[in-house]
Order: sequence, then structure tokens, then C-alpha cells
Amino acid sequence: LNEFLRLISNYKNIVIDVVGDGPLRDKLSTYKKKEDFMPKIYFHGELIEDKKHNLLKKSHFLVLPSISRAEAFGIVLIEALRLGKPVITNNLKGSGMIEVNSNFNGNPVGFKFNFDDKENIDEILKKIINLNEDEYMSICYNARKKFENNYTSELFLKNLSKALYEWQIKYEILTEIY
Repeated sequence: LNEFLRLISNYKNIVIDVVGDGPLRDKLSTYKKKEDFMPKIYFHGELIEDKKHNLLKKSHFLVLPSISRAEAFGIVLIEALRLGKPVITNNLKGSGMIEVNSNFNGNPVGFKFNFDDKENIDEILKKIINLNEDEYMSICYNARKKFENNYTSELFLKNLSKALYEWQIKYEILTEIY
């Protein structure tokens, strides 16, 4: 997030809500004090699920700018899709963000940027800023549809059940062999 804030420092009319009280909070709060930092940034600390849900519901986008694959799936991305919120993620190869933020039936559910490419980030931010209402609503629709087709709890349980069944069959075959 620190790098992302640095990259968007010249864009006004952006409001960023940061949830959590992790070790980066003090470092991130320095942006709020900088005169040349144009976006508005609000720190909410740790929030209960209902408050996180309401904050996400009021937002226009969810940004998950992770630069490490270790933290780069984020159930919060699926929560955003469930609410029909477009997601903005780093194009981090080998991470779950790529799958969650991939197109739905050839249509975008959000935007991906390349963290190490300032021109790419500027290009993506300009696209986002210049979206008209119909384009934005189309992305929101695609986000919700992707959730309904890929990530509902019913689908999760069905896929888990199938995986467990397949594992059981493989285990039984291996047991017979040995």
C-alpha cells in the first residue's frame, strides 16, 4: 500500500479508506500529512465485519495492491465481487489476485496494474477516472456475475466435496496398491 500511495499522490478526487492497524499504519499516516499528497486518506483501524461490509458497500472500488504472493489472494476481493464492486489489483504473477480479477465472459471485473511500471499505473488510473456511468455499471455487473458463477458458498462446498471425494478414491487406490 505504501508504494501504491506514492504512485497516486498526484491524483485528487480520490478517497482512500484504509482498514486495519497493521505495522505499516504509522508509515502510511505520513502521507496524510504531506502537502503534495492529493488524495484524501482515512484510517479506520480494526473494524467488525458489519462495519467493513458497510464501508465496502459505500465504496466505488476495492484496491488490493499487494506486492507479495504470500498476501495476494485476499478474501476481501471476493467480498467486493459479491457486492458488485470492481477490484483494482497488482498484476502479480502466480497470485490468486490474477484469478479473482480475471475477466468474466470476456468482460472486466476490475483493473490490473503493473507495480513496477509507473506509465502503466497512470494509464490505468486515467481509465478509471474517465469511466462513464454505463462503463462503470457494466464492470460492477460483471463483478457480481463472476461472484455468482465462481465463488458462492454453495459452489465452494460443491467443489470441496468433489475434491474430497476424488482424494478419497485416490487414497483407496493407493491403499490397495501398497
